[in-house]
Amino acid sequence: MLKSINFKTIMILLVFFSMLLLSYLHEAKAYTSVVEPGSGRGILTCPTGEEHKGPIAFEARSIASSMTGDWDISTPSASGSGEVFKSGVISEVKISPSGEFFLRGKEITDDICGSLGSVSSIPIEIMGQCVPAGGPLTTVNFRSSTGERADFPSSPTCT
Repeated sequence: MLKSINFKTIMILLVFFSMLLLSYLHEAKAYTSVVEPGSGRGILTCPTGEEHKGPIAFEARSIASSMTGDWDISTPSASGSGEVFKSGVISEVKISPSGEFFLRGKEITDDICGSLGSVSSIPIEIMGQCVPAGGPLTTVNFRSSTGERADFPSSPTCT
């Protein structure tokens, strides 16, 4: 009787530790946010062909079934006094276990590409690869349905 209990106990412990080891080895990161507080300067190309140089900043979070975030691109104003912006909201957040992210949203204001400020919810996409905090630069791509596009040297982080 004592031998069978020891054998069963040993087998149960062996199976338990094997499952723990497998779960540790196959653990996938479940990223829920991506942040870029301010990238390097990229060149934003407007539909008219105008080019403007400046950084992008964005923050996006996916909490349960809710997704939220915002973004902006800034560039010096043509008059040389201050900065002008294009900005909007992020409504879709997809982050792969490897850190590749895809953000979809709307442009709400645009003082850069010939607009008078308010725009009518132009669809935008922001794509890139997360890097460890303080890691190397990668490229973040910005695209809008009006043809605006830019590539920014960036170090976005995922958590």
